Amino acid sequence: MASKPSDPRAEKIRRLTRELLEALGYEATGDLARTPERVAELWTEHLVLPATDIGSLLKRGLVPADAGAAGQPTAIVDMGVQLVCPHHLTIAFGRAHVVYVPGAQVLGFGTISELVTHLTARLVLQERATLEIAEALVRHAGAQAAAAALQATHPCHNVGHPRSHDAQAVTWAFAGEEKHQAAMRETVRIALDGRLPRHGER
Repeated sequence: MASKPSDPRAEKIRRLTRELLEALGYEATGDLARTPERVAELWTEHLVLPATDIGSLLKRGLVPADAGAAGQPTAIVDMGVQLVCPHHLTIAFGRAHVVYVPGAQVLGFGTISELVTHLTARLVLQERATLEIAEALVRHAGAQAAAAALQATHPCHNVGHPRSHDAQAVTWAFAGEEKHQAAMRETVRIALDGRLPRHGER
């Protein structure tokens, strides 16, 4: 089995992690011996993915809509997400909810999950990621309209404000034909309330 090619960012992250530990008064020994390696793996393979062509990603996942499917809203809710706060480099965890009204073509659910992953697994403000998800579905997938909502817990806020340890940030964005906005807003509201089937459930 061929080994996975190493990410060119990894060695620099390992070196900088060792320097960070030293700045905090620690050495990369004992329990911290493999910390630089582990940090590099986490950041390059999970937290900050390489940039991808979102247009190509969505176009690969498009298939012709069945009769009657065009114009019918489709929602996929409760997808797990993590974002890295660009202000503090802390990791926010939460859920994503996406609803769109397809045009002549529809997207596989896996492609929508990939879209969400690639637009959140990076250094990005939650508000911007939410808007970019909705806009990508309209711009690159031919959706008549699309909406996205993200809800996430941000340590950079919660740690600094002890009374907010359970607080979540909820962001909402809409793109496309205005006539669909009210219905899509209601669908996302229901998802946020937990009254739609969860991702992977029937």
